[in-house]
Amino acid sequence: MHVRVAYSGPRDNFGWLLPTPAGVEVSLSSEVLFDSLDNVFGPQFIFNPIFDPDCPPPPALNSAEDGAMAAPGGGGVQVLSREAVGPYDRVILQADNIDVLRNWLDENEFAIPEAIDPKLQPYIDMGAHFVAIKLNPESDVSDITPLKLVFP
Repeated sequence: MHVRVAYSGPRDNFGWLLPTPAGVEVSLSSEVLFDSLDNVFGPQFIFNPIFDPDCPPPPALNSAEDGAMAAPGGGGVQVLSREAVGPYDRVILQADNIDVLRNWLDENEFAIPEAIDPKLQPYIDMGAHFVAIKLNPESDVSDITPLKLVFP
């Protein structure tokens, strides 16, 4: 999946959080790809997930037995990996509830709006991983680059 991240505003207010299945790999993509697609197709897509409470949840995407290490002071948050990816500080984590996820994001200065917290519960319930990004200290909003995510 290639994602063009559109953002304008103060660099310290930039943050992005995406629930994913286990095993996601994140790297940089190219703006040229999106320019080419826009020239040919140019559609706008809006994803509106609907969770039917009458449907049973899918099996857990991952178990905590993958050798992940708990983040210091993070409670029920496991930091599965963290590294610089281009201009981004990218972390992949898993949480057992919204409160510990929110606390970890806030303590680590990931500017993720609290308004999304209620929407995260179905993903936490199914054991999803979360890709969180923010800008590295030496990067600015003008450095924001598309991302490529590869799923198993």
